[in-house]
Amino acid sequence: MCGIYGWFGKSSDAARLRAMGVAIQHRGPDGFETHQYSNISLGICRLAIVDKVNGQQPFFNPDKTIATICNGEIYNHMEIRRELQTLGHRFRTHSDTEFLPYAWQEWGLGMLEKLNGMFSIAIREGDTLTLVRDRCGQKPLYLHTAENTLHFASEIRALLAAGVPAKLNRAAIPSYLVNRYVPEPLTLFEDITILPAGHFLTISPGSTAEIHAWWKPRITPVLDISENEALGKLDSLTRDAVAISLQGEEKIATYLSAGVDSAILLESIKKTGLATTAFTAGFGTASDEIHHAARIAKGNNTPHIPVILHTDDLSSLRRVVAQMELPVGDALILAFDKLAGAAAQYGYRVAIGGDGIDESMMGYSFQSHLAKIDSLPSFALKPAAALLRHCPLSLLDQFFPFPGSLGKEGRRKIADYLADFPGATPWQKSSGLRTLFTPAEAHRLCIHENFQEPTIPQASCILDRQTLHLYQSWMQDWAIIRQDRNNMAHSIEYRMPFLDHRLVEFTLALPRNLKLHKSTNKYLWRKLTKTPASKRPKQPFHLPLETFRHSAPFQTLLKDCLAPATVRARNLFHPQEIKTLVTAANQGEFLALKKIMSLIILELWMQTYID
Repeated sequence: MCGIYGWFGKSSDAARLRAMGVAIQHRGPDGFETHQYSNISLGICRLAIVDKVNGQQPFFNPDKTIATICNGEIYNHMEIRRELQTLGHRFRTHSDTEFLPYAWQEWGLGMLEKLNGMFSIAIREGDTLTLVRDRCGQKPLYLHTAENTLHFASEIRALLAAGVPAKLNRAAIPSYLVNRYVPEPLTLFEDITILPAGHFLTISPGSTAEIHAWWKPRITPVLDISENEALGKLDSLTRDAVAISLQGEEKIATYLSAGVDSAILLESIKKTGLATTAFTAGFGTASDEIHHAARIAKGNNTPHIPVILHTDDLSSLRRVVAQMELPVGDALILAFDKLAGAAAQYGYRVAIGGDGIDESMMGYSFQSHLAKIDSLPSFALKPAAALLRHCPLSLLDQFFPFPGSLGKEGRRKIADYLADFPGATPWQKSSGLRTLFTPAEAHRLCIHENFQEPTIPQASCILDRQTLHLYQSWMQDWAIIRQDRNNMAHSIEYRMPFLDHRLVEFTLALPRNLKLHKSTNKYLWRKLTKTPASKRPKQPFHLPLETFRHSAPFQTLLKDCLAPATVRARNLFHPQEIKTLVTAANQGEFLALKKIMSLIILELWMQTYID
């Protein structure tokens, strides 16, 4: 794991290159290396995990016409190395990235299909620069083009250190309000974009940068396979995906929730014989699942360390927002930071988690709800919405997966979604149950900008379109970024074996009834384990703002970020709308609390980066 950075089209500037590396040295505190040739400059700060002594990058082919740097891990590097050795290539290290210039020399872009891992790669071949991002976007790569120069870096702060101006992308604010993040390739920084997941960029002298996809998630054709055959294949792929992700010379921490994904991950790790320690985040509330996670750890003879967040941790929000670089509008970023901090305190430099299977196996509640709603006749939806509007909240809360109350606003949002569903656009159907602000609410809140509804991928049905849409940005800009930024802030490499592309492609192609089976989601996946977690419904990982709102740190954040004078000076939002939200939040409304927190995070981000 490392941080990579550099540029195309600018004369050599060692001081500038060094400044970019220093800005992200938390990603690689074990040393800096650079390479400058003609109009291309490459830099890397290294976190030494595989071949710690000899694995310094860049790596070159024998005549040094090709140079490569890589952030991430290539899990199948030994397999590719052996293939290259049969072609006559010789290696001097055991690094997982030494083979890259040789593989590029042999196969060019065909090399990418052979790679299994998480990576962003920069390749200099002669005067041409190629940038690559892994299939699911586990490793980031940010871009800025100006004055015939393309800068790139693993984190935006390296671009800022190179002199790229930090300007607010005002047009993206409604998208942030709706999604709680800005979907790639855009960011909330003006003129700073991200190379999309599964894409590569090439640029040569006299030409402009070209970006193309080299991998895309696909759902069709659906596999014609029996349940037993599918279970055997799923088990084999899962075991292998976990096993190859455990390489390196550092001990590995496991982030353990109380859910089935974490249970399968820990069981798979133990089957390899590797010793690990489990870390679980909690909030000291009645809804905590730490005791369930502790039982899973005990059942696998694994030491277990609970990591409890308290209201005082809200005081760390400004620091965590700063290390996130891009605002993600949920205070759960505090939990990811504290979990990584605890692992670092115990001496871990690698952590592993069970992210990534929900998207392809339909593990989220909004996926199963969409499937049910889409199966209903259109004429039944408006009466259902009318019934819901008059349903007592005490009754609805029994079906609400979060520990707080759905609240009047939440009931109204769901009822509106049902009533509008027959005439809704594909994006509205796909995203309506997981947006924070609705587009109409964002329009009322914003003084100037309007939400631009995106186009979602084509597929045979709305549920498949939703699944593919999750791979466009939700996974990278909501789920993965929280792990990458917070772990790397503590110099920890974070691995997600369930995003092994073989596992992703197989699960995407499974028949729907092996994912959603009657009232059970992740149906086939749950069969991989006999732990009690397989029988428990998925619980949302939720920071209890309904409890934390009473604390002094929360009230301080309200005062510092959303005071009327602050809102007016920013001139982005209508002050009266903010005041109404604050009132509802102080009354404990579930959605209002989440909206207020997303606005607090946005203001902290602007104070840090824009002001």
